[in-house]
Amino acid sequence: MGIQKNEAMGNANVQQTAGLNDLQSQSILTGMEELKKHIARLKLEPEEKSNLEAEVRTIEAQIGSSEPKTSILDESLGSMRAILEVAEVKAPKIISAIANIENLLGA
Repeated sequence: MGIQKNEAMGNANVQQTAGLNDLQSQSILTGMEELKKHIARLKLEPEEKSNLEAEVRTIEAQIGSSEPKTSILDESLGSMRAILEVAEVKAPKIISAIANIENLLGA
């Protein structure tokens, strides 16, 4: 499975493909399952919780895609961090899981 990374280089989009093997994909999906469990336990506003869950679904959809896009994965992980920071939630397990997934992606 390949990941496409779009970078602007002068004109339109130039695509770089970085490999994401089945083990990495499965690890990310396992991480998403763990994140969902932790998110369900957080004391967040309904909108914040909904936004976190939407980012998880986005990541799962990208990993399930034949050509997942690292830019979307990176953006979703960053959005999750931002939501937690704005909500001032102390969620070390979620932050750790996000960091682990970022490491798998080489972010």
